Amino acid sequence: MIPTSITIGETGWQAAIPPSSRAAYFGIERVGVTTEEAQAQIYSQLVRATVCDPDLRAAYFFMLIDEPDLDRFQTGLIRADGSKRASYFAVKRAIAETNGSCTGKQVSWRPTLTVVGARVDFGKLPARRWKQRWWGFKTTADEEAAYRAGIYRLAGRKLAGNRRRAILRNLAGLTGGKSALATKGLVKAYWSPLVRYPSKRLKPGYYVYGIALSATMTERRTSTFLSRPFLVKPRVRRR
Repeated sequence: MIPTSITIGETGWQAAIPPSSRAAYFGIERVGVTTEEAQAQIYSQLVRATVCDPDLRAAYFFMLIDEPDLDRFQTGLIRADGSKRASYFAVKRAIAETNGSCTGKQVSWRPTLTVVGARVDFGKLPARRWKQRWWGFKTTADEEAAYRAGIYRLAGRKLAGNRRRAILRNLAGLTGGKSALATKGLVKAYWSPLVRYPSKRLKPGYYVYGIALSATMTERRTSTFLSRPFLVKPRVRRR
């Protein structure tokens, strides 16, 4: 692979502006922002990863200093008023500690077809009572991603191949595999939002959770997850 460079800084890594620096900015923020602490962690990790990748020869920070217009980029290590973010000191420390040499495991960059660091926690999924109305689980990713999620009814306690394929098509936005409940939303990098469905009872039977995440940088990169089947118990009517 020909040695190349990377540019560090994107919309999903824009940091929130503290009140003490707000006077140096103008306009309205139109995208989601991360915390300055999270930005510092991301930038530090990228510096350390860059020096351990023989295919990379340079890393550029975009931008070094924030643009004062909040409709532009606030991905800098330095705020518009000249004050330094936590990322400034984190990057400085990472550069000093590595000194241009890999201090960890050698890595080699390869294109990925999935959402970076996408993970899902469906929980233990015990049997549910017939009157339950709350449905949800947690997901996260190491980059910003949009998600589509559904709850799908099964014919039995196992997820058959044909039903699996129909569900995957539905999560991909194609026809087939209609869901009992559905929701959609956005996962910010390194955040773990709750994927929550509309409050509604489900008919007794077996179901699975499903979620498809698509990277906001390019929708071609996706990650899809299905839970194991779980039971919604029928109502027991007493005589």
